[in-house]
Amino acid sequence: MRKLITLLSLVLVPATVLALDFSDQSKDYSDAPFNSAEAAGISVLTNLGIIKGNPDGSFAPKRTLNRAEFSKIVALLDGSDAVDAGMTKCFPDVQDQWFAAYVCFLKDQGSVQGNPDGLFHPERSVNYAEALKILGERYDIINTSEKFAGGEWYVPYREGATDAGLHLPGLEQDVGHILTRGE
Repeated sequence: MRKLITLLSLVLVPATVLALDFSDQSKDYSDAPFNSAEAAGISVLTNLGIIKGNPDGSFAPKRTLNRAEFSKIVALLDGSDAVDAGMTKCFPDVQDQWFAAYVCFLKDQGSVQGNPDGLFHPERSVNYAEALKILGERYDIINTSEKFAGGEWYVPYREGATDAGLHLPGLEQDVGHILTRGE
């Protein structure tokens, strides 16, 4: 029976999950320890080389996450090597900064469109609704059920994340919540 369970878990668990390195890297940041959820996320993203923390050695999990930082995480999350370092001018306020290639990659992929004023506003904090939209567009996690037609713009993304079991617990209804780096 144990062999059958092991075999089933190997077949049913995606290879990308098995390849993730869950070793605790959060202790390497000067402001550790973090709560267990933060430590897990920080460790996985550190092990993938997506995040490195701040120049002073801290991670600052309670600091808000800005749109530039979130763009880098999303662009690199699936291990994509398609980010073109030469794509750096896709919005008037995204021109050759450290994050430009990630934002331009996401724009090229249709995951971000910017704001009505034509700017991306990389310095602004990202809220839960925006994060759901960017992730929903990037990974096609959208509930397009007609029951959501005419509702708020974020509802298909929130419901898609909920259906996929990918929402942050407690935030399902608080779409205006500003995300922190730890979240």
